[in-house]
Amino acid sequence: MALDGPAEIPEKPEKDVSLGLALPIYVSGPSSVGWWGMFITMMGILTAFISLVFGYFFYWTARPDFPPEGATGPGLWWPSVALGLVLAAWLFTVMARRWNRMDARILFYVALAAAVLLAGGGGAALVAGPGLTGVDPTQHVYGAIVWILAIWCAAHAGVGIIMHAYCAARRLAGRMTAQHDQDIVNVALYWHFVAFETVVTVAVIAGFPLLL
Repeated sequence: MALDGPAEIPEKPEKDVSLGLALPIYVSGPSSVGWWGMFITMMGILTAFISLVFGYFFYWTARPDFPPEGATGPGLWWPSVALGLVLAAWLFTVMARRWNRMDARILFYVALAAAVLLAGGGGAALVAGPGLTGVDPTQHVYGAIVWILAIWCAAHAGVGIIMHAYCAARRLAGRMTAQHDQDIVNVALYWHFVAFETVVTVAVIAGFPLLL
């Protein structure tokens, strides 16, 4: 088990803990406590998200007026745009992790900047879907669930933007390097969940109504 911590870069790679045993002071990825902390946190959040999706299909099976007659939903255009932008943000986040590990600093910053812009656009497009198509969250449970799912994913994209900014600041301050990259590795893990949630959300609010 590593004695890791992302706040400081250790002076040496290992620490002697006696009896001929030396433990790494800094690790990233699945060997680190921070990675598992992020994974467990996101699994909890994913459980809550699945309950929201379950609510959508529960009402569909329990109520004959779900979706209500005449409801158009958020349409296909805006959710599709949102999905494309969020997946692109996820891809640039993964590339930022890779380029940081390759010590390609400029490409790392470019990837993070692109991810920020794409994530912001994706979050805005998610909210624009129900907002610009007249989905009213106060008139029917259908509209409320559509809005909740859209806001849920948009909010997580917003948190991801803050994480991108944090990684850029850490790299600029010399607190994150190609070898000490726990920050961006954990952020990339977070974005795996954001991408999954967005795929499911768009499939539910935009794709499923097409099947009815």
